[in-house]
Amino acid sequence: MAAESNTGPHAGRGRISRTKRSRLWLVPALTAVAFLVMFWGLLFWTGHIVGLAILTTALATGMALSMWALRWNIDRRREVEEEARQNEVRYRRLVEDQPALLCRFLPDGTLTYVNRAYADYFGRSVDDLTGFNFYRLIPENDREAAQRNIAALGPGNLIDRNLHRVLTPTGEIRWQEWINRAFVDEEGRVVEFQAIGQDITNRVRAEEERREFETRFRHAQKLESLGVLAGGIAHDFNNLLMAILGNADLALMAVSLPAPARRSIEEIKKAAIRASGLTNQMLAYSGKGQLVVKPLDLNRLVEDMGNLLKVSISKKVQLRYDLHPELPAVEVDASQINQVVMNLITNAAEAVGDQTGRVTLRTYLIEADRQILDRTYLREPLPAGPYVCLEVTDTGCGMSEATQARIFDPFFTTKFTGRGLGLAAVLGIVRGHGGAIEVSSEVDKGSSFRIFLPVSDRPTEQATPPDSADLDTWRGHGTILVVDDEESVRQVASSMLSRLGFSVLTAADGIDGVETFRARANEIDLVILDMTMPRLDGPDTLRELRRIRPDVAVLLCSGYTEQIAAEQLSEAGVAGFLQKPFLLDRLASKLREVCDD
Repeated sequence: MAAESNTGPHAGRGRISRTKRSRLWLVPALTAVAFLVMFWGLLFWTGHIVGLAILTTALATGMALSMWALRWNIDRRREVEEEARQNEVRYRRLVEDQPALLCRFLPDGTLTYVNRAYADYFGRSVDDLTGFNFYRLIPENDREAAQRNIAALGPGNLIDRNLHRVLTPTGEIRWQEWINRAFVDEEGRVVEFQAIGQDITNRVRAEEERREFETRFRHAQKLESLGVLAGGIAHDFNNLLMAILGNADLALMAVSLPAPARRSIEEIKKAAIRASGLTNQMLAYSGKGQLVVKPLDLNRLVEDMGNLLKVSISKKVQLRYDLHPELPAVEVDASQINQVVMNLITNAAEAVGDQTGRVTLRTYLIEADRQILDRTYLREPLPAGPYVCLEVTDTGCGMSEATQARIFDPFFTTKFTGRGLGLAAVLGIVRGHGGAIEVSSEVDKGSSFRIFLPVSDRPTEQATPPDSADLDTWRGHGTILVVDDEESVRQVASSMLSRLGFSVLTAADGIDGVETFRARANEIDLVILDMTMPRLDGPDTLRELRRIRPDVAVLLCSGYTEQIAAEQLSEAGVAGFLQKPFLLDRLASKLREVCDD
């Protein structure tokens, strides 16, 4: 077959040139490249679009989450704020309704906040107290101490506890207990205080009452023990004085007694009488003094002692009287009240000393309430009501608190020893009269003693002196049995009775006395019976004597007083009482009373 010609008009249609065939491979390559480019471009942009979509979705989700979180936070914050507000409301309600007293104040005392309880306590409103200086609520005498306590608070001592008094609107002073806290700034300066307190007046008063009760109890024990001791000594001492004073009295009756011997015996008698007065003071201190109580005018008693008081004190001391003209009567023993006045006046004059000074004696009527009576030394539970006051005031040296605590102790003195019982006897006498003593004194400013005596509801009687009838010629007759365990007393009594014309029998104790009386009951007219004896004492002896002869006349005799004898012995029909030591004229006067009856 002949080859086809490459020439002619249609020569190119059925064949591709070599050049064209050599470039034909580029088409698929380019197509592939284009496809790849398109693919990767599509993939790239698709990835971007997907990424953008994802990012957009993430952003949207994040924004949604953020918005949700924001809303949650806002809601939570609202809840927290509401809870805080409610807590604050509850706290304020709790604070306002708190019974404790709450306050805040500046260092100068200016109150910046008080709760309702604080305001109500002082009877004011919260607004009135805000800006008020709380130191003005404290009594003036206590302010300095309160300021020192507050000033002590600081960085090293932020909290303290203290007690202080406050003044209420009614003028009443009450006690409060406070816990104070200080707030400081960055430089350590106190900027404000916070305090919480409560009223502890009842607790303080209960504690004071407890201490007062303990003081009274110890004081009562002291008086009781010293009283028993003083009474016992006085009883035994009176028995000894009976022998001394009785024998001296009998010796002075001897006609042939030489003058020098008479003077010596008279001095013995004077000393024995003074010793007897000391035992009476001891009995008075013990509250066992003999009381012959009558409704008397205290002014009259003081006036009757005028001359005696004047010569008993130094001439440098001016004695003034300020006596209330219309005093009611008081139930007193005249001799013992005289002793009270004398002791108080001499004690006041000695307090003035050698200096020129003044002692004032006043009497007046006072309506004593519980508060006044609680200030008295005895602190006995005396009833409130009218009392007659005897007050002795001096311008002397005064007394310290330590001295005042001991002035009523027996034989205590700030001057020199050997002065006797003095104020101790005053204490016993006042106690025996149902009264009380108030003492106020200050060093270098003098002292004041106030005696409170209960008012009598009976009309005033005149104090009559003892019977001074002449007994020198009086004589008795009959037989008297003397029952006493002291031999010296029996001897002196026997001598006195014999001198008065009586026959005398003696017995050494109660059992001996009963046996003697049983043997000679029909001839014995009177029994002088000691109250205190071994084996069988006076009351038991008296009962035995009455069994033998119920109508026997008995004259009780004791170193104690008639008051104590009456407490120990309740039998009726006793002829009388004779206190040791006694002189012949006193024995004769008592026997004449018995014989006349």
